[in-house]
Amino acid sequence: MSTPTPPTITATADITDSGTGTITIDGVTDTIAAAGAPAAQAVAMRRITRHANRTGASIDLTLTTPRATSHLTITPDGTVTENHPEPQPQPRPVGLPFCC
Repeated sequence: MSTPTPPTITATADITDSGTGTITIDGVTDTIAAAGAPAAQAVAMRRITRHANRTGASIDLTLTTPRATSHLTITPDGTVTENHPEPQPQPRPVGLPFCC
């Protein structure tokens, strides 16, 4: 009999230039503060990786910094994979004819 795989957990990390931010893992939010955005991002990644390791579940993370938003998956062994979400189709402006 095989062991069931834990579900994937959803998380967000929002980092500011000043090095403050929030981490939300599975609906629970915590604040972070560090000496600048790169240090805050490192703190966020360590906490999220520890959570994945403790729970045995992969975490789908949306990481937002002042420069970009990244979609990552962190596995319990600490592997980080960047995910590229499918582009959403843009609505066609109303009243314009469909062309080529």
